Amino acid sequence: MISKNLHGVEWIEADEHSDERGTFRSMAAPQSELPSGELCFSENPRVGTLRGLHCQRPPHGQRKAVFCVQGSVFDVVVDLRKGSPTEGCWSGRTLTSGFGGCLLIPEGVAHGFLTLEPDSVVGYLTEGVFRAEAGLIVRWNDPRFEIDWPSEPRLISNKDQNAPDWDQFL
Repeated sequence: MISKNLHGVEWIEADEHSDERGTFRSMAAPQSELPSGELCFSENPRVGTLRGLHCQRPPHGQRKAVFCVQGSVFDVVVDLRKGSPTEGCWSGRTLTSGFGGCLLIPEGVAHGFLTLEPDSVVGYLTEGVFRAEAGLIVRWNDPRFEIDWPSEPRLISNKDQNAPDWDQFL
């Protein structure tokens, strides 16, 4: 499939104010848009670390707000929602700590990233809590999606490396 803007995935730009003390960033979104549940951080010391593609099955699906706290990552979302106008498509964007924004990801959209700098940290605000039994992992290089990663991963978990292709779930 192709890289495109995915139905329901939204980028929120940060409002930035700087002075001699430094920079303050805030992101405004309608309250109904922001997930409320857990605040999580993924700390990744090595360049080329790949995490994903992950989401949770209904009825435990999670909306996520994703942002880069430190370093930079190539962030990918894949629409796994049946009947969505962008079903099977993906979108990628580089997130950096200085970029000042947040990616809102709806339920049913898988998420993953590849670190581009050492010591990259990704923050997540998720709806509800993680439930291992509801977890869904799709292989990061599933040929159906044709994701154009900026480089080959150097470090990937066995769980992510050996995840099934999406067609095994159809």
